[in-house]
Amino acid sequence: MKHKNKFTWRCDGIRCSEGKYCVLDQNLSPHCIRCRIRCPKTSQNSKPVCGIDGVTYGNICLLRQAACKKGRAIPVAYKGVCKARASCGSVRCRNHQACLTDLSTGFPRCVTCTSKCTSAATRELGGPICGTNNKTYLSWCHMVKDACATGFVIETKFQGTCGEGGRAIR
Repeated sequence: MKHKNKFTWRCDGIRCSEGKYCVLDQNLSPHCIRCRIRCPKTSQNSKPVCGIDGVTYGNICLLRQAACKKGRAIPVAYKGVCKARASCGSVRCRNHQACLTDLSTGFPRCVTCTSKCTSAATRELGGPICGTNNKTYLSWCHMVKDACATGFVIETKFQGTCGEGGRAIR
């Protein structure tokens, strides 16, 4: 992956090798990935999933295919068909996941929570990050940890500090 700037949180100016496309992950970091053109017709992963975009995808492969076309990650909100009036009370998350409420949509999202952010995870997952709650986090791990503690989804607003008054959460 080659890009003009040392740090970038967009796909603008990124050149991926042949057959790969730039997609932003949930942390707004660009990645060059291969887009699957065809998903297998039958597979053990053929169960529907609800994306955070409110769209039901026939399986995880179709969700990833849509994300690749869109150029941005579409995380799975929860397993199954999207429900118009879904809430954390009506959604069942996998083991080791917690149901958080997305304040922008009111919909539930199953998230894998962590109790500890290691220094290696902090380096790998980058930071600082300004969350959608206007708090600055040392890394994506710290942001998810705070979201799990509050019960509400916090997403990356942008890479960097939130500005004056923003402070890193440890």
